[in-house]
Amino acid sequence: MKKIYLIIAIAFIALIGYIYFQSKRIDGLKNERDAYKSNNTTLLTQTKQYKTNDSLNAASVFELQLKLSDYEKYRSKDAKTIQSLQTTNRTLQSVITVQGQTHIPLNIPIKDSVINKSNVSQKPNVIYKDTVKTIKAYTDWYYIDGYIDKSFNGDIGFNEKLGITISLQYKRFLGFLWHTNKIKDKKCDVINFNPYGKITKIEYITITK
Repeated sequence: MKKIYLIIAIAFIALIGYIYFQSKRIDGLKNERDAYKSNNTTLLTQTKQYKTNDSLNAASVFELQLKLSDYEKYRSKDAKTIQSLQTTNRTLQSVITVQGQTHIPLNIPIKDSVINKSNVSQKPNVIYKDTVKTIKAYTDWYYIDGYIDKSFNGDIGFNEKLGITISLQYKRFLGFLWHTNKIKDKKCDVINFNPYGKITKIEYITITK
């Protein structure tokens, strides 16, 4: 009789183990299916551009999940650049790349200025004064400082400031009722605080093991 109970107990434990293993396997397949659906959505929608309440340019994109081997294959240049940041493959979790454009409409008055120049070809030690057209403009987001003497000589600089947020979208019970604790999608939003700047493309890639 004891042997029968022992056999039943062993069979019961084996059944529980089998059910647990199968449930973990099913969860893994569901996660792969959800990742596949999410990747398809991301690749189809790509980067969405919009404006904030204060008219700043912003854009958003959904998460793209890639295995490390796929990331190194399809984003080989980015992977090599990341390696130069002293980040190991084991600790790499996600990569966000942002592309943008800056377009500034200008209407800057040109002024006459006197500068000292040397006649290198004829008298290198002789300094004489010359009148040239100068351009100067300084703002919080760009500056232009130079003069025109057959061509423009000077400096042009831009200041950029980006804000990046990651938000979660949770699944709903039965697809339309209350939110659950399961994550449906991850979304990356980028805002350009430079009023002349525009976000043209975002990639938000999470490295899966």
